[in-house]
Amino acid sequence: MQQARANQALGDYLFQHFCTKIEERREEFWCHVVAQCQQSVEKAMKALICFGNLDFPKTHRADQLLFFLLKRPNILRFKDENLKKLSILFGASEKQIVIQLSDLAPQKDTTKRNTEYPFRVGKTWIAPATANLFTFAELQLFLKHSRRIVFITSQIVSATSFLP
Repeated sequence: MQQARANQALGDYLFQHFCTKIEERREEFWCHVVAQCQQSVEKAMKALICFGNLDFPKTHRADQLLFFLLKRPNILRFKDENLKKLSILFGASEKQIVIQLSDLAPQKDTTKRNTEYPFRVGKTWIAPATANLFTFAELQLFLKHSRRIVFITSQIVSATSFLP
């Protein structure tokens, strides 16, 4: 969980320092904010799997990690109050954000928008740091949901680590 929280803190820092003040916006940093959101969600999913004492799949796609967890609902021992947190974490809106962020992780497909590698649109190569590639609304949405996922995952991991 420490790594997930660190990625989230870096995303928040970049957003606060390079994205919020209109006169000081640096859109070339926006891909890095999205990347940190994706990384924090990926690391949170891996933390849940590790606390279930399983080896996590070797992937950077948080959605694959989430679906791996959903196929193994009993890997973590939960107190009743944590079941509600788990249902929020695995709810429809959070699943959709996890899928969207996973689609933005670097991939072999050079035609898909991502946060790290140049990609093709027709015959033109586009850098992830290109202005207007990510919208301010996307940044806000991804930050909101990644914060929530990291927070809830932290609560679940903390609660389950103290169970007999």
